Amino acid sequence: RAPGRPEVDQYDFAALLAERGPHGHWEGELSTSALSTATAVVALHLVGADVRRLTLMRNEECGTRNESESLLKSAATLVAGGLRWLAAHQNADGGWGWTGAVPSDVDSTAIALQALIAAGEPANAAAVVDGLDFLRAVQLTNDDGGFAHSPDMPWAQDSNTNSTAFAVQGIIAVGQDP
Repeated sequence: RAPGRPEVDQYDFAALLAERGPHGHWEGELSTSALSTATAVVALHLVGADVRRLTLMRNEECGTRNESESLLKSAATLVAGGLRWLAAHQNADGGWGWTGAVPSDVDSTAIALQALIAAGEPANAAAVVDGLDFLRAVQLTNDDGGFAHSPDMPWAQDSNTNSTAFAVQGIIAVGQDP
């Protein structure tokens, strides 16, 4: 990201849009992915916030007001589509798996929570509460109290810094104390 260079933001927005699949969500290399869709929702939300800020500055470099409004509408439409996809692919345990066909994992659930909150879902929305409950349920009770990527998978039962960091960020995004 280049401060003061709105043309870079517009390029980034176009590049992000180009990666969207034909059904309106973002896909991972192997399959449809909660991680990539949630990451795109957060990025698009931030692009929309930047467009609003730039429009308010009325900087000539930012393009015309019509271009800014069009960009905002596009971002809002895409964020809404990403949120619908996330809602449709939340697992019964409240979490999200990295694809729709696998058990919930800490990383995907935490970024999905961040996406929901960033896009304006209230902290008491059912999807947010259920996702937070999943994280609380899988927090390890070992000496470090961290999080494993996939507590139900035998290969991923030890806490790791990446999953713990994701979980802490998701919990903080909801406004809770980790």
